[in-house]
Amino acid sequence: MQISRSCRTGSRIRCNSPGFEFMIPLLRENGVRFVQLARNGHLQADGFTILDDSRHPEQLIARGPWTLWDDQESVGTVPQVAGTRKCSLWAKGDVGDWWLKQVGDNQRLREEVERLRGAVRRSLGQQLDQFGAADLGTRIDELTTENQQLRTELDQARAQASQLESKLQEAEDDLAAARAGLRRMIRLESQR
Repeated sequence: MQISRSCRTGSRIRCNSPGFEFMIPLLRENGVRFVQLARNGHLQADGFTILDDSRHPEQLIARGPWTLWDDQESVGTVPQVAGTRKCSLWAKGDVGDWWLKQVGDNQRLREEVERLRGAVRRSLGQQLDQFGAADLGTRIDELTTENQQLRTELDQARAQASQLESKLQEAEDDLAAARAGLRRMIRLESQR
């Protein structure tokens, strides 16, 4: 069973319609059930409206009885246009969940998710079973040894860096002393 669902906020149709209108004939030609939903008000208790539920949709319905803009205007907020649009998710999410509960597909979808989850677990289990406990133990020992070698190399590199910094500081001190001595010699020569 193929189902496509559209939950409308009623405010963003200018953005969404041109990109989605071409889908209506495709849905119709392939007999995909296209359900268009909208909220009746701010509260979940206000209910939801099925704007259209058809295997032969003719149009994208732009607006239901309540829009996200109505809600935002009533409380003095502005639409969120960047990042995660949490208000759009809120305005649409409840509608979709409500509809799934009404049509009973929610249980079937949950069963399908559990079936797929089980298949993934079995696949991973088979992959892990290919490696015996001895193989895994050997690999862990190899990684532990390699880790220890890397730590030793890191400690050696840090010690070498410290020695080089010390030598560099000595060389800078020697250079500063040589410059100071040269300046003194130049002054003494210039005073003669």
